[in-house]
Amino acid sequence: MDSAWEGLLSGGTYTQQQQRENNLSGYPEEGTPIQTPPPLYASSFIQTDTPDGARSNQQHDYRSPVGRPSRINFAGWQPLSDGEDYGGQGQQGKESGSWEKGSPSDFRTAQNKNRPDAGVYNVSKLRPWSSLWNIKHWPWKSVIPLTLCFASIIACYYTAYKADNVPVEDWSFPVVGNFVEQPSAILSFFSTMTNSLMLLGFTNAWVTMFWLKAMKPGGVPITDLHYHTQGAMGLTGALTALFKGRSVAISLVCILIAASSTARGPLIQRAVSVQTFEVSINGTMDLPIMRGVTDGWGGRFNEHSGGDMAYFDDGFSQAIRDFQAKTPIHIPGLTQPCENCTFTVTGFGFDIMNCTEHTTPYHIYEQWNLGPEFYKKDKRALFYSVNLTRRWLRDPNNYRAPSVIELATLRKTDPDCKGETTTRVCWLDPSKVEYKLFMAKESNVTFQSSNWKSDVVLGNNTLNSPFRNETNTLLPLLDFIQPLFEARAMLDEGVGDHDMEYSGLGGYLYHRGPEPGTKRCWGTWDDPLDDIMNSFRDLGLRMSIYEAIDRLKEVEDLRAIGNVTDADTLLDKVMQRDVAFVSNHSSLRYAIDYGKLWLGLGVSAIGPLATLILLAWQWWGRAMFSGSPGLGRTFSMSPLEIANAFFGGGVVPTAGTTMMSTSYKSGSGSENSKADSSLTVVEEVDGGGGHRPQQQHTLAPVLAGCSSNSSASQIVKHIRQRTVAMNGKGGLVRNKEPRVQYGVDQSSGRLAFVIIERGEEPETVVRRPRRAEML
Repeated sequence: MDSAWEGLLSGGTYTQQQQRENNLSGYPEEGTPIQTPPPLYASSFIQTDTPDGARSNQQHDYRSPVGRPSRINFAGWQPLSDGEDYGGQGQQGKESGSWEKGSPSDFRTAQNKNRPDAGVYNVSKLRPWSSLWNIKHWPWKSVIPLTLCFASIIACYYTAYKADNVPVEDWSFPVVGNFVEQPSAILSFFSTMTNSLMLLGFTNAWVTMFWLKAMKPGGVPITDLHYHTQGAMGLTGALTALFKGRSVAISLVCILIAASSTARGPLIQRAVSVQTFEVSINGTMDLPIMRGVTDGWGGRFNEHSGGDMAYFDDGFSQAIRDFQAKTPIHIPGLTQPCENCTFTVTGFGFDIMNCTEHTTPYHIYEQWNLGPEFYKKDKRALFYSVNLTRRWLRDPNNYRAPSVIELATLRKTDPDCKGETTTRVCWLDPSKVEYKLFMAKESNVTFQSSNWKSDVVLGNNTLNSPFRNETNTLLPLLDFIQPLFEARAMLDEGVGDHDMEYSGLGGYLYHRGPEPGTKRCWGTWDDPLDDIMNSFRDLGLRMSIYEAIDRLKEVEDLRAIGNVTDADTLLDKVMQRDVAFVSNHSSLRYAIDYGKLWLGLGVSAIGPLATLILLAWQWWGRAMFSGSPGLGRTFSMSPLEIANAFFGGGVVPTAGTTMMSTSYKSGSGSENSKADSSLTVVEEVDGGGGHRPQQQHTLAPVLAGCSSNSSASQIVKHIRQRTVAMNGKGGLVRNKEPRVQYGVDQSSGRLAFVIIERGEEPETVVRRPRRAEML
């Protein structure tokens, strides 16, 4: 045995230089005499395995390689300093002698020099209890998550506020862009985050309040610790504790959290909906539409054709083709077209005037409606007829006078074989008409009303009849509409029966046959006037647009030759400027019901607010009003920390005691007797006249030397340092640590946590409970 251990066993003085030479740390400064433990402190009874499988007790130096250690009470080992890496002594450890970085050993020595275990227990291992107002140990693990809960609630409101009245297609969250497109998904995310943060904050607050409750001056019933734990373990545990009238505050908070967590998501998300809104935008635009067509635009009269025929100009021909093809009415050249807008323009059309009606009797089998000049043997009857002709408004002999189109219709309106036909004659006067239009996308327009009667006639648009080779508009128009609308249907008596003769499409299109079961009298014919007038308005608007296109080309030609004045004058006639429009849009927008939103946010704040209020009262309120000392360090619910709290910081041997193996049986008088239990170790206390054994739990040697003011992480560090000191640094330290198993102790038959030291076979120490076993 070296000189250092000889000094310890002899009870002499020991210098720090000798300590460094023997890899021991944590003693007072060099040259300072210290109280040394008795010789038995440096050794302990070690339970070893013999070749025949039996166990024997031998007393060995703890550094001796004799035997394979199985169960050791290592109360006397010295922890490594911070500078030592689990076995090696670093510079910091040499200078400070402390394993808590930043903790001055002189302060600890001054505070603990009069402790009863000074000289046996290294005072540098003791940890100071902080002041209540040391913010380092405030319950930040609860306060920060609970504060973030309120930040998450504010984020929910901000998301809903930003989404209110925003079109669905335009929505983007200002933080994450378009990654999440739906506000409901963002609200769900923040709701889930609030739940997680509240659970984290409540869990840490419960731990803090558990230890504050345990430190309550005057103590608390020990079962209150159980009910405090049960009251924080969900809704059923809180209701149980509340029913027992124990831990009421923490139980109520737990119930509030459970209720608010369930209702938070639905209450917030139901505040957001998608609704259809009608949005109106007012504006103006310039439109290339003639207010009325000019007299010489449509074509040229050909007097040598033997009739009133004309050649069509290109623009007029294009308007006719588009009309026949029923292509959308398109306004080209718009610099700022509107979409889904309504507006009013002036264009070319017709005013219906001077209408007269008369009737003519008919009888299919007895009298015809062709007049008295026809003989009865000429058995024909006119039942449908449309005629379009040109008429002069004033002097019919003046070929230069303004002209109109005369529309004459005749039709059979009575389904019987005997009745009257109705004849109506109207003049269609070329006019400037106000049209109400609707513009969709791509500058295509339609009439707001499908009935020509909604149009407003503003004035006459004079069109003259053609003379010789003059250009003209009325004649080309009449040449187009005559074959389009003129038709007739006449009843003629054939051999043994009557038959109809048709010319044009109108007689077929507007005929309505007799109802089934009625007399076969050829039915009736509908009135074609509305269709003719609606076709004229469509054609007139197209003519106004296409003449404007042709005139815009003339404007460009005038500007090209430098005639700016005439170009501007013509442009004013072509363009309709500052036409007011109203753009109407049906928009899907997010709508926020703020009443429901505030209800959801209020419910969301109940849990964090209740937890924070209770924590603030338990931490700061009791300190101010009832003198509670608060918590001087960070606490947890780690089993190691709780065990260390119950053991008071591990086993600290005192003078005159020695630690014996668990195989010692009290009262047996033999050190080789069979162990009573693997759950205890035996401490032999010097009673003056002899030694008496005292049992301790096998966890006590593992925690031996650990500060009673150690946190869970510090206890883990202590165990790892102990493992390194016993087994060396090589390999994984985790594989060398003592193991713990909850099972049946082989020696006592008790169900408990059993410590299994390295070198022991687990099957010989602890086993699983058997079915129906009484424990």
